[in-house]
Amino acid sequence: MHSMCRITAVIVRWLWLLLPLFLLLACKPPQTHLRVGTTVDIGNETLFLARELGYFDQAPIHLVELTSRSQVMNALRSETIEAAILYLDEVIKLLQSELAVKVVLVLSVSHGANALVTRPSIKQIADLKGRRIGSSQSAESIWLLEQALVKAGIDFKEISLIPINQNEHINAYNRHLVDGVVTFEPLLSRLERLGATVQFDSSQMANKIMQVLVVRENVIDRYQQSIEHLLAGYFKAVEYLTYNQRHAINLIAPRMTISTGTIEQLYKKTKIMGLEDNQRLLIGEPPIVRLTVESLQRVMLSHGLSQRILLIDQIIDSRWLGATDDVH
Repeated sequence: MHSMCRITAVIVRWLWLLLPLFLLLACKPPQTHLRVGTTVDIGNETLFLARELGYFDQAPIHLVELTSRSQVMNALRSETIEAAILYLDEVIKLLQSELAVKVVLVLSVSHGANALVTRPSIKQIADLKGRRIGSSQSAESIWLLEQALVKAGIDFKEISLIPINQNEHINAYNRHLVDGVVTFEPLLSRLERLGATVQFDSSQMANKIMQVLVVRENVIDRYQQSIEHLLAGYFKAVEYLTYNQRHAINLIAPRMTISTGTIEQLYKKTKIMGLEDNQRLLIGEPPIVRLTVESLQRVMLSHGLSQRILLIDQIIDSRWLGATDDVH
């Protein structure tokens, strides 16, 4: 009898200790906010502009600011976010790691923000034969370099590719470790100020280097309304940026910690995609974005950046592109 009483007392004591935890779990609201992983980048700042303008105030949307794209991808994999802004090669890497995501929005397309630059003594791309070209190992950079070489009739094997991280672009150029660099803004403008010459840029590769919004396929139906609000607020912010650029840039500058003048220059080389642009890129048979992903996969495979080609017929979900006006 005494043994039974002691057991009962122990159980009651443990239940009493665990009661606050049970209450906390019972009172915790379900996760309803659509969490979107982002980094600081001119191509996705329109989302933050929408937030600054109050377009998300009544919507369950949370923009999660991370320091690198690898962090963003890891957050998607660990399911601490539902959506993310990524480049297409990063989307391909997620799919290859068997994380199913859908592209629901194109935010920006590089239109000169990515470029192949060389020393001023090199007058044309054809002069790069046998020269050292520095590049990060991103698929977009390799693709741009490949396109530049094709234009000049040079085989990729006829140049010496020097893998360098993005934080080494300036140093490699200054120390004459390379004859040319595949780079991007804001490093591109710094290299130009050092005398580098742009030989080829992304304006010559229409709809190839783009940032997109992806959502995890396993939650996309649960967050339909949040995605609709997100896209509606984004498209309103695109309109605001178009017609009130100076004020919009003043709102964007503090987060990017660069001058308004620099932001103006970045926007000249980056096309921000509105509703009609997205309908053009994401709706069609086949959609332009799907064709771009297919081409990019071939580039990644041929340069050892991936091991296989995926079937990506269902990579896009464009169901919201005809409904955004309803939530303005």
